[in-house]
Formats: sequence, structure tokens, C-alpha cells
Amino acid sequence: MSSGPLAARLWETRCSPRSFGSRASSPKGGFLGWTDDLLSAADLIIWLDPPLRVLVWRHIRRFARSPLRIPSLLQFQIRSYQRPAGAGPAKDNPDQTRAGIAAALESFRSKVLWVQRGVGVNEVVAFVDRRQQPH
Repeated sequence: MSSGPLAARLWETRCSPRSFGSRASSPKGGFLGWTDDLLSAADLIIWLDPPLRVLVWRHIRRFARSPLRIPSLLQFQIRSYQRPAGAGPAKDNPDQTRAGIAAALESFRSKVLWVQRGVGVNEVVAFVDRRQQPH
């Protein structure tokens, strides 16, 4: 894989925008499955995994103008967060749960930065530096 511009790297890994339609697992941002080539080719994977209370607050704030949608959205979010892999509420991808994502990223453990709270640039750089040091 070349180290060229991001667009070229995406194209090289067969994840051009035209290929998303047939390979995407969920139109709402689900990524398990169709990103396998990108995950394999990545030098670093940053998994943003905020606490459930933060996710709930974000949903309430985002959908405050549509309060009737909030209960079903929160129910979906909580189920996705708490259920085991393969038991998620998404009909098209039951692995799209927090546990399912963790399982999918397990084989990439050495290059995953798992972010569960706010982090600064210095922490990300330190993670990258530790990975680049000879073992």
C-alpha cells in the first residue's frame, strides 16, 4: 500500500464511494464488514467509545426538536451498548453492538487506540510513538 493521499489510499483498498452501496452493512453508519480492507491497511485505528451516559446525552441534545423520536432512539442506543455481539437491535447487522465492535477490532488490537474519554493530541502521539518503538 502506498503512502499517497488519503483518496488514493481509499481507492487502493477498494473502498471507493461507488463500492459502498453493495458492501455497506448499515445506511446509518454501521461499518462492520465493509471496512475490513481499511482496518487491515490502517496504521492506526481510533475507536471512539464514549460512556453510555455521554451517548444518551448526545441523543437527547441532538433530537431535542423531535422529542417523540427520543425514546426509540435511546432504546436502540442502550441495547447496542449493552447487548453481546450478535444480539444487537439492528436488523441488518446484529453484530453492530459495542461488544461486536470490540470483537471485530480484536485482531487489530496492536493498532487500536480505544478512546473512552476525552483525549488530547499528546496522548494520541504517545500511543503512536509506543507502537513505533522496537519491541
